[in-house]
Parts: sequence; C-alpha cells; structure tokens
Amino acid sequence: MLGVNEIKDILKLSASIGNAFAKSMEGDNEINSGDMGNFVEPLLQIGPALQGAGQIVPQLADLTVEEVDELCAFGITELKIPQEDVKQVLESSLKVVAEIGKVVLVFVKKPAAPAAAPAQA
Repeated sequence: MLGVNEIKDILKLSASIGNAFAKSMEGDNEINSGDMGNFVEPLLQIGPALQGAGQIVPQLADLTVEEVDELCAFGITELKIPQEDVKQVLESSLKVVAEIGKVVLVFVKKPAAPAAAPAQA
C-alpha cells in the first residue's frame, strides 16, 4: 500500500480552486479582477500539491477498498462534500487527478545521464 497523501493534496487543491470559483461567481455570476483575492489560497497550495505528483498515478493504481473509504471520509469531513455526492465527486476528481499526474510526469523528468567522453585515438 502506497497510501493516499499525495492524492489528498491534489484533491485539496482541486477543492480550493472550485471554492475560489464559487466565491468569485457569487452575486454577479462573473469572475473579474476584484475576485483575485479568492485565488490566493489555491495558488499557495500548488507547490505542495504538485511536489508529490509523481506518486499520484502509482497511488491510484494501488488503491485499496480501505483507501477509497479513507478518501470518501476525507471528502466529507475536510472538503465538505455532501455524503450523497462524495463517491461521484471523488471518482470524477480522481480521473482528473490521474490525468494531471500523467502531464506532470512529462515535465518532471529524471536528469539525463552524462554523455560519454569521446574516444581518443
């Protein structure tokens, strides 16, 4: 079992972004420059959330029933997702998380091996 901490970090970031959009659209149903303060919290979470992004795909592949239950409880208690919606929201979020993880892995590559010295005659 690899755990689900990195998945939780990404889910927190996703929820934070969703909440920022919801707050920004209250009242006028628009997002404008006056709403930028709503996006400070999500911006501060990007670094920590993406730091472990390389573990997301392996964690998703290794999910156990217990870990799914843990993620559901996390969604209900920490992210304030209504219990009747939590499985659907988490399933949709995990699909997005898996794709984000794949994209991040493209850009976060291991350093290339040093080039071999040219042969001398």
